[in-house]
Amino acid sequence: MLPNCVVIGAARSGTTSLYEYLNAHPEVFMSPVKEPDFFVNPLLNAVHCPEPGVTRTPEEETALKAELKQELGKYESLFDGAGNARIRGEASAHYLGDPTAAMHLRRYVPDARLICVLRDPAQRMHSHFIHHMRVFSDFGSTEEELQKLTTQFYETVDRAYAEGYSHPATNDAEVWVRTGFYHQHLTRFQSLFPAEQMKVFLFEDLSSDAQGLMTSVYGFLGVDDTFVLPTTEAFNASVVPKNQAVFRFFTRNNPVMQVARSMAPAWLRGAAMHTRNKVLAGSKPAEDDEVRRKLIHVYREDILQLQDLIGRDLSAWLDESGAASKGG
Repeated sequence: MLPNCVVIGAARSGTTSLYEYLNAHPEVFMSPVKEPDFFVNPLLNAVHCPEPGVTRTPEEETALKAELKQELGKYESLFDGAGNARIRGEASAHYLGDPTAAMHLRRYVPDARLICVLRDPAQRMHSHFIHHMRVFSDFGSTEEELQKLTTQFYETVDRAYAEGYSHPATNDAEVWVRTGFYHQHLTRFQSLFPAEQMKVFLFEDLSSDAQGLMTSVYGFLGVDDTFVLPTTEAFNASVVPKNQAVFRFFTRNNPVMQVARSMAPAWLRGAAMHTRNKVLAGSKPAEDDEVRRKLIHVYREDILQLQDLIGRDLSAWLDESGAASKGG
């Protein structure tokens, strides 16, 4: 059994909150693994034949490689618990920016509803940086490793500013830059999926009125749109811990907490997340004005084209101060 709803990204734009809000609905079953990333699996590219006139069904593709057949089986098993749920979904934020994910989604789940949430790309880059600094710290990375990540981030921004974006991405920071070309990515998806199967909205929509936005999303999916969210707390917000050891105790390194989170309802997880961040998180570094200026230069043309594509005013994303579109 495969999904009939996929959240395709963008990363650090509220996809975890969206996943939780979807999963809370009684007619929706979301994969217990939030980001299975099946459609960016390199095995799919290894067996797909792009030659003109040569076509293979997904079944024929998986028959060519035992590892892919096994991976597909694992992916399908994620939806075994869906029962009679009207919607079976998953959320893998890497799909949007990946060059071939749209093609694989089209081949395997051509009728799926796709949901995309977009965030000011400069702020999203900053959120990526803060989040990865926290994740690196969670795993006990050394100061030298953290400094390497910082250097990589700034060097990648400088290179994109001076030379434009280059393909392919070879490190995390380059993937973050690539993801921000939303017009380019949405155009790729829209060439393969009809407009009625795609819903695109902004991070600001989710932040300002989560209930209103989800009412619209539920309607798009054909489930009861009168459902009231049990929580509108933001999930997976980028935070900087006051104390790394204490923060890790409540995140990565505590199996009891992990089991408790997996069993707790959305409202309780939201409350716990809010409390954890309030008590354990320190002040978050402000967005670097010079980095923002450079990234606006990198993304300007794509943002202007995106405005026309989705019919939204994105002038705040071109504001070098970032004051009009601040987010968590």
